[in-house]
Amino acid sequence: MRMSKYTGTKQQTEIIYLLIGDRRDEKAPFFPPLEFVNESIKVVRSCPFDLIQLNSEFNYTETKKVHHLKNPKDFRFIYTDDFEAYLMENENQNRIHLLILDDNSKKINQTIELINKRKNELWFTCFAAGTNSEVNDVINYVSDSHNFIESIVDKYDKFKEANTQIDFDITKPEIQDDYLPIKSNFSIALLNTAVIHDIFSTYSVKRKGDRAQSIKDAGEASSFAHNNKNSFSRQDEVIEFIKIVDNYSIGLLSTNTLPKLNEVDPKLEPLILIAPFNNSDVVKIFRNHSSENSNPLTNSISSIISSEQTSNYIFDVFARRGMEDLQLAKAIQGRKLTYLDDIGYLHSSFTNSPVLRLPLKGRSINRELSFFKTDFHSALGKPKNRENISKTMRKLGKSLKDKLLSNKTADYIKSRDGQIVVISDLPVEWNY
Repeated sequence: MRMSKYTGTKQQTEIIYLLIGDRRDEKAPFFPPLEFVNESIKVVRSCPFDLIQLNSEFNYTETKKVHHLKNPKDFRFIYTDDFEAYLMENENQNRIHLLILDDNSKKINQTIELINKRKNELWFTCFAAGTNSEVNDVINYVSDSHNFIESIVDKYDKFKEANTQIDFDITKPEIQDDYLPIKSNFSIALLNTAVIHDIFSTYSVKRKGDRAQSIKDAGEASSFAHNNKNSFSRQDEVIEFIKIVDNYSIGLLSTNTLPKLNEVDPKLEPLILIAPFNNSDVVKIFRNHSSENSNPLTNSISSIISSEQTSNYIFDVFARRGMEDLQLAKAIQGRKLTYLDDIGYLHSSFTNSPVLRLPLKGRSINRELSFFKTDFHSALGKPKNRENISKTMRKLGKSLKDKLLSNKTADYIKSRDGQIVVISDLPVEWNY
């Protein structure tokens, strides 16, 4: 098979992932867009970029890197009101689609009706939450990524009939042992595990292993993290997964498979660095818009949206306040962090980059950040204040490093031959 034939952008073999949801008018300054408060990206994370990845003779990632392609996963969003128009515009579209329906949609029945009328055998449907009472009513329903890939393989002849230029075959991945040398149930480690599976095209591979033992291991790991809440054990664990991602690029360079364009090019793909921050102004905005400024629920939400994590990613305050606040915290901060992880993963998919999310911070660095408020901008421009500005920047930089980075992480980032892409509302772009 000629590799160059399938290395362009937007090939027929690329899979389209389309999230379909309602317009949501509800908005809050401390909450991600409600259209994306679902499991859609989690679904996409466990599925391939391209059908070529299901061909064992083709190294998709190597080809992508050799040709310097920046092809991310083709993830799209469309409102239910616009879905019928999308169907009409793509009436002759013979690319594989996975339609991801938002379970919270009030128009889910109308959406299913439109899908069923089209009857396209190459368009598959799943629900963002995995299951739904409407599953028996939608054609080409798939329950998870394993089922999706099995269905693609089963209907691949139909795909080749509709795309006569395609001349390669695909197969179902076999069940195998997990080949990763390390395992973790920590969310950021799992994010990089998804990147590793993207690199090696190990999709729909149901791992051998004892599920009960896995649950037990996850519980023990969580207890260890809580008992060592001020350590960096979780972050140090994530660095080991990042090294696996980086070692793939290093391996290609060492065999001259991936030649550098010039000597100043970094060897490694950019590191996607997520630095979440709780802005104190958000609490003020929330309280100003709250109908009851000091009721218990308002106080709990205010406390949660101004909270921080320890260096080991633990919301210690919630553990002390009880189960009710824990559930509320999960709904607010948990969704915010998941949303940032989803954004980080989609950025990662351009180049199979590793991802590191730092602990969530806020109040503990507000004093240093107050120097950069807009109220002080006029004073910042005065020559006599320049030395103070420099001192404050260095002080903030040291504070961020001490609170956010383990020694292992700091040393690795310092020695890592790669750029950094920062996703944050912290003013870090000037901090060197």
